[in-house]
Amino acid sequence: MQLDQAAIVIRPRTLAAVADLAFRYVFALQPRLYLKLCATLLLPPLLILGYLRHMLSFEWFGLWVMAIAYTTFAQGAFTVAAGRMMFERDVTFKNVMQGYGTRFWGHFFPILFTRLAVAATLITFALGMVYWIRYAFVHEAVLLEGQKGKAGPERSAGIVRGHTSDAFKLLLLLWATQLGFVFCAEALGRALLEYVLMFPTLTEPVEEAGGSLFALFGFLVATPFVTATRFLAYIDARTRRDGWDIQVAFLDFDASVKTGVR
Repeated sequence: MQLDQAAIVIRPRTLAAVADLAFRYVFALQPRLYLKLCATLLLPPLLILGYLRHMLSFEWFGLWVMAIAYTTFAQGAFTVAAGRMMFERDVTFKNVMQGYGTRFWGHFFPILFTRLAVAATLITFALGMVYWIRYAFVHEAVLLEGQKGKAGPERSAGIVRGHTSDAFKLLLLLWATQLGFVFCAEALGRALLEYVLMFPTLTEPVEEAGGSLFALFGFLVATPFVTATRFLAYIDARTRRDGWDIQVAFLDFDASVKTGVR
């Protein structure tokens, strides 16, 4: 891993700066890659959920549970993409999917275990929050660092240790991002149908009905941005914990000495 070859400048950032960089990370570096990932991983579940709702009359609560469960695991592919884009200039869709495929089961079980642990401990709210924070970076620990089994959750806890408040703020930001995408998609979708296409919507607003296809679309589309934000927060945590910015500064200094530039 060549830190001086990273796609972004390695330096400590505020959470607001991380969130702003995440949107540029998705839109500016390799937007076509993200578009392919979204079309492959997010469009089919949207169609399936829409079919379950309108053809089989599934309740919105069950559909939201399925959407949350699916995106939790789908974030793995976007995590692999974000990690490769950090140090590679030409990341292909095929390479990302192959990379995630080889790590799928190693990723599946730690994520399943940690999410079940959080769900089980939410009965005691404080304990649930503790586990939620401890497991903030399980995706990155397993998929990017190659941690296996229980080592992934333990590694995540180690990264978070001493920075609990920062991890908690990050998780709140990720939750707020998903919620913002849900309501923005709902508002824009209804406006497009009612005021541009002059086609009346046949369902109640999401806050009254409990869900809509527009809201589901927004929730699914939030996945790459949520993943990029968490990945960049992970990079920031490693930068602060392991002194990556100092290492890059020394690399730049050594390069300047070799070239005679000070």
